[in-house]
Amino acid sequence: MRHAGNLACELRRAGLSVEVLAGGKLKRAMELANKLGARYALILGEDEIAAGAYSLKDLKSGEQRRIPGTALVDALRAS
Repeated sequence: MRHAGNLACELRRAGLSVEVLAGGKLKRAMELANKLGARYALILGEDEIAAGAYSLKDLKSGEQRRIPGTALVDALRAS
């Protein structure tokens, strides 16, 4: 949770709107993100933290891709 909070702060400082949903089932979190009108969902688990790369899902197209943490802000801004 600490990593997610730090990442959310970093993204907010970059001018992006961020909601953090923790715990529970991934499917439920995706449903909630859709209800909130989110364009993207960032999937952040132990594997992603260890690799330093996150799974970014486009909620409109359903496309999911792996983004290095260093390129995350640029990838979100470019979309």
